[in-house]
This record gives sequence, C-alpha cells and structure tokens, in this order.
Amino acid sequence: MVMKLTEKAALISFSSILMKLSLIVSGIFVVRFLTQVQLGSFRQANLIFGTLNSLLILGIPSSLYYFVPRASNSEKRGIIFQTIAILFLIGVISASAIYVFAPYVSSQFNNSGLTILLRRYAPYLIFSLPASSFFAIMVCLEKVGIASLMRVGVVCVQIFATLLPVIMGYDLSTVFTVMLFSNSTIAVITIWYSIKSTPTGSLFASKSFTLNQFRFSLPLGLSQMVSLLSKEIDKFFISKFFVVKEFAVYSVGAMELPLASLFASSIRTVLLPEFSKKFKDNDRKQILITWKESRRKLAIITFPFVFFFF
Repeated sequence: MVMKLTEKAALISFSSILMKLSLIVSGIFVVRFLTQVQLGSFRQANLIFGTLNSLLILGIPSSLYYFVPRASNSEKRGIIFQTIAILFLIGVISASAIYVFAPYVSSQFNNSGLTILLRRYAPYLIFSLPASSFFAIMVCLEKVGIASLMRVGVVCVQIFATLLPVIMGYDLSTVFTVMLFSNSTIAVITIWYSIKSTPTGSLFASKSFTLNQFRFSLPLGLSQMVSLLSKEIDKFFISKFFVVKEFAVYSVGAMELPLASLFASSIRTVLLPEFSKKFKDNDRKQILITWKESRRKLAIITFPFVFFFF
C-alpha cells in the first residue's frame, strides 16, 4: 500500500520526537553520573563530531531527494553506491585530519584532555558520513516505515552504548571506545542495507554524475552550514573563552524545544522527492498546490504549540 504524503510526514515526525525525547532523557543521566569536567569534555567532543558530521556531508545526502526519484531503476543503484563511496572518501580524509590536529583543537577549547577523546573517536567519521545518506535513500525508495523504525532503533542503541559505561563509572576514554565500536557497527549495517535495498543495476553512475551532484549539493551544503553554525556557534565561543566546567553548565542550560522545526523538517523530507518527480513531469501547478496544503497543515500543528509554550 502506497503511503500518503501526510502519513509519511506524520511517521517521520513521530520518530523524530521519540529521538529527541530519548536524547533529552539520556542527557539527564549523563549529567547525573559525570563530574563537571567530564561532562564538559564529553559535550565538547560530541559538539565537534556532531558539527563536523553535519558540515562534511556537504549537502550530498539531501541531493538524493532530487536525483533518485528522477532516475530509472537501473540507474538508482549507481547513484546510491557512488554517493556512499564519495562520503566514505570524505570520511577517511576527515578522520585523518582530526587525528593530526586534535592537540591544536584541544588547545583552542582550553581542554588538554580532549585530545585523546578526539583521536579515539576520529575513525567514526569514516563510517558515519556514508551512513548519513541512509535516511534519504530509504525515503527515496519509498521505505519510510523502515527509515523511521531504523532511525529510532539506531538512536536507542547509541544511547545505550553511551549510558552503560557512564553509569558503570568508566572513564571517558572507555566510554568513547564503546561508542566508537557500537556506532561504527550500526553505521556499517545501515550502509550495507542501503546498497542491498537498491534495484539491480550498475554499481557506478555516469561519469558526469559526480560533478552534477556536487553542483546541486554544494549550495544545499552551504545553506545547512550557515544554519548549523548559527545554532552551535555560541557553544564554540563558550569553549574558547571559558574553562571546561563553565562550558558544562552552559551546555546543559542552553536547551530549546525543537518541536516546530521537527515537524517542518519531516514535511520537507517527504516533499522533496515528490517535487522532484512533479518537476520532471512539468507539473508545477500540483507542486504549488501541495506546497500550499503542507504549509496549512503545518500551521495547524505548530501554532497551538507556539501559543502554549510562549
């Protein structure tokens, strides 16, 4: 049975809310079981890797929402495999750079203990970057249910792998070792499933595809970069000009409820592949109708939330 756009958006929104709630609850446990210095180092390391993971993908996974729905079944496998391969290469280069420049980054964060954590967790980028395309691939292949279920499952496993060593009282080096092993294993599984789920065809796209993909994705990547930095830049300044303990306190207090953005992001995720198909068919009128209807439904959901929490 083919799911409607509203059903897809609702499913993705529900999985996103579960993810956020899980992260908030796990954050409470981390705060309770770590000292201020440990918490500051833990949050700084996650800030660096979370930011890098979002910046280094350069909008490439988002470009799949445009290219995959327009491609024939025989072309989809090559597009997906080549995208994963490019992100893997970026991950190898990035992980190597983090390992080399870890001492310098630690000095800028006023935290000498950060070096060992950055070097310990650096290999994760090799797997996390190609795995970041999993959700887009599943949505483009009309497997929204699997994408949402896997999304929640992955986050739950990651939280468990983080909380277990923290609650058991292990040091941060051990915590990040467990995180590296578990998260990398999950990433490899999602990469394997992404390739396995694609229709049969050549493993490589046309010679011009990579260039066309970068032309399409780089503006998206720059837009995402500006959005991310505007959200996280305050934490980098606090890390630069304050000690680790003060950053720990700030990182706990500087929280927001991202309910409106979760719904908007979910709707955008299901609209992009649909718009790509309609645009190829030159059905621009239907694009505008769908866009208008999605904005109306989003307003019905978000306006009461904004009013209540304000």
